[in-house]
Amino acid sequence: MTRLNRTRAILGVIAAAAMAGCASEELLTSRNLTHSVATNACGLADAPGIVIMLANHPVSVEEPPDGEYVRAFVAGTIATLAGKTVAVSGNFEDAMVTLYTSPTKSTFATGGTVHISSISPDRVVGSVDLIFPDRRLTAPFDALLVARAIMCG
Repeated sequence: MTRLNRTRAILGVIAAAAMAGCASEELLTSRNLTHSVATNACGLADAPGIVIMLANHPVSVEEPPDGEYVRAFVAGTIATLAGKTVAVSGNFEDAMVTLYTSPTKSTFATGGTVHISSISPDRVVGSVDLIFPDRRLTAPFDALLVARAIMCG
């Protein structure tokens, strides 16, 4: 192989890697999680918490959304979560986040955070930075809060 051909081959590999990097970056960062809803819920061991659902289409608390969406459970009461950043890990004690890619397929987040900036009687505002095995999702949210009368614990 001549030096020119070797240089072309190396540049081809570099260009392919750069293009793949750009493509995977687009897949890993969600800019379209523009719809959200939140509600109080009971989690593992019947602990109180809040569920936040994020999607690229309208969502409600009554029915699971069509298509791909994220469901985040954060432990704590609505009154105590404002201003908190909760780490997402494999222990599921403080937060459990699931990415639903179809009605029968889901993946747990392996890391990241859920930040709840503020909670009002009808809104939950914050952001997520979530790591899944095949992607990373980062997005702000301003979710409608649908409070329900439930008893946990």
